[in-house]
Amino acid sequence: MERICANCGSKSNDGNQFCTKCGTPYPTPEDEQRKIADKYLVRQPQVRNTSAHVRRFAQKSVSFLQLLSGFISIIIFCLIGYFVYVVLIAIQPTPIVNQSSTPIMISASQLISEYANNEVAADQKYQNYKLEISGVVQSISKNLFNDPYIVIAPNTQTFNGIQCSFNQDQEVELATLNAGQSITVEGIGNGYVLNSVMVNNCSIVKNNSASQ
Repeated sequence: MERICANCGSKSNDGNQFCTKCGTPYPTPEDEQRKIADKYLVRQPQVRNTSAHVRRFAQKSVSFLQLLSGFISIIIFCLIGYFVYVVLIAIQPTPIVNQSSTPIMISASQLISEYANNEVAADQKYQNYKLEISGVVQSISKNLFNDPYIVIAPNTQTFNGIQCSFNQDQEVELATLNAGQSITVEGIGNGYVLNSVMVNNCSIVKNNSASQ
């Protein structure tokens, strides 16, 4: 078998393990096989162990979700409490301070304007007093306790309104109303909640089907 010295390039056929000219050892068959294997062997890429990073990320994600969940729960609890408070204020019995049989006649526009300008002063004039309010039906609905109410305002485009609560036995009359029609309502002033004037124990004095 002919061998070629890797150092000096001389050839030899005598089977020596070393080059006769420079003394460099010839590669063994095992060395040749190893060289071929190293040349053509497909090496697998080293995969980085990311389990620790995944665990840390998962722990941070869980902590963030727990914090977010607690924050949302607090907000929901506060909203529910405030909603219940508003509903209880709207349905509570309202004593009449003004014992006169003649109610205070006022337009929806004026009543809303006075409360928006000075709630304290408006309460002194209208809370627990009998009122006769003229305006336009903005909406007809029911509260949490299934009691009907309507919202009246100067017009249907006004954001603020007057929430007028009725007894359930008045639903038949309220069912004939339509948004946009003129109406006059009598009831007892009950303060100002969420930018809405509250009026309880209401009854319809005048109902016009024509829209303004």
